[in-house]
Amino acid sequence: MYEEVAIVVPWRCSGPERLGNLSHVVNHLARILPDCPLYLSDAPEYGIFNRSAARNRGVHSARAHGFAVVVVCDADILVDPEGLYAALASSEEHRLHLPYTRCLLCDSSGETVYEYPGSVGGVWVIACAAYLEVGGCDPRFLGWGYEDTAFWRTCDTLLGTVRHEGTIRHLWHPPCETQRPETSEMARAVRRGQRYAQAHGDPAAIQHVRATVDL
Repeated sequence: MYEEVAIVVPWRCSGPERLGNLSHVVNHLARILPDCPLYLSDAPEYGIFNRSAARNRGVHSARAHGFAVVVVCDADILVDPEGLYAALASSEEHRLHLPYTRCLLCDSSGETVYEYPGSVGGVWVIACAAYLEVGGCDPRFLGWGYEDTAFWRTCDTLLGTVRHEGTIRHLWHPPCETQRPETSEMARAVRRGQRYAQAHGDPAAIQHVRATVDL
């Protein structure tokens, strides 16, 4: 049924909790999309985990192996199948599909502790051609923060985005080092994220931000 669909999971191991989350996510995806190959993808040339570059590499690999559509899912996200199936049913549309309307954050026991409003990351469904048309995720975001929103803003401006009714659950793990506000990576991510926010809705401005190397 989903012969043209592949799954891309950006991944670099940084602790037992994240490894456990990956196992849950891979098993869950195997249950709901049993015939879809899964690409675990990293960009080891970056010393700090670069989730954008890892996603880009995974999508390029899927496209090179003949897949037309990708489910790009983080290694700590469980997605309800209903929203995912609805997004896949519309995946031929040249837009970014978010297969959820609710994002629930879980604690270490798996219990929901918070609903995160306005989430635009975690898991996407998109045609490979559309992903590559916008240039993929911006690899100038290092570590954690703002790369999801930047890609959503890019797609919302250049392609359009669609939400599908459903829920995702974010599994708990310790925060990474680059989440600390005093790190240089976070400071750069904040500045770059602000530029994307200012450019949102203006195709020329979005392309300018993406082409800017040093902010």
